[in-house]
This record gives sequence, C-alpha cells and structure tokens, in this order.
Amino acid sequence: MLDVTEWQGDVNSFVEAMVWLVTRTLADPKHFYRSYATAELDGS
Repeated sequence: MLDVTEWQGDVNSFVEAMVWLVTRTLADPKHFYRSYATAELDGS
C-alpha cells in the first residue's frame, strides 16, 4: 500500500487512505506498538 506506483486510484484517494491508516493506528496508543492483520484494520 505504500508503493504509490501500484495504487489503482488517483493521488487524492491514496492520500485519504494513508490519513485513514495513520488515524486508525494512532487512535489507541497500544496500536502503535503492535502489528496489524488485515482483518483487524478492516474491522473499522
């Protein structure tokens, strides 16, 4: 997901996805210190 050349959408949607990911990760301090599974991030 961090390789912008592989992104299927436009730049704005890529930036929105990155902002969402950072917001989701930093929503709870314990999240910063552990790895996420795809299913865990999908559980918004």
